[in-house]
Amino acid sequence: MFKFMLIAVFALAACVGCGPEVVSTDGQTGPQTADQLAAAVSEERLEKLSEIVRSLRDSDSNMMYPREDAFLAAVKKAYPSQDMQNDVLLDGWGNPFVYTRYGDNRTYRLHSMGPNGTNEHGTGDDAPSRGGETIIE
Repeated sequence: MFKFMLIAVFALAACVGCGPEVVSTDGQTGPQTADQLAAAVSEERLEKLSEIVRSLRDSDSNMMYPREDAFLAAVKKAYPSQDMQNDVLLDGWGNPFVYTRYGDNRTYRLHSMGPNGTNEHGTGDDAPSRGGETIIE
């Protein structure tokens, strides 16, 4: 157990500074906790994935959001190496992002399952994309 905790601490320490900057409520910059770092990384990756979704919608003559398979194919094209795909498709807690296209094909939800790793469909501790909006039109 102790060995695992040490490895986790070293892994987190090695990553400090490689992610986006987090500003705490008391004005301090940099990650304050592991969850804040994970949330910041997730938000950055969600924005990259949202850009891909919007690009696919904009290229569709009917302005429809892509099916999940078309979305994943576009991610693979944008990020050719498996390591890059794993980086962008996993949230800061190591869970896959959830992409849902709704029946009208004009709305979608893209979110992180958050720290508990449970898909609560954009509620609970799930981290939605684009500043709190979970359904994007």
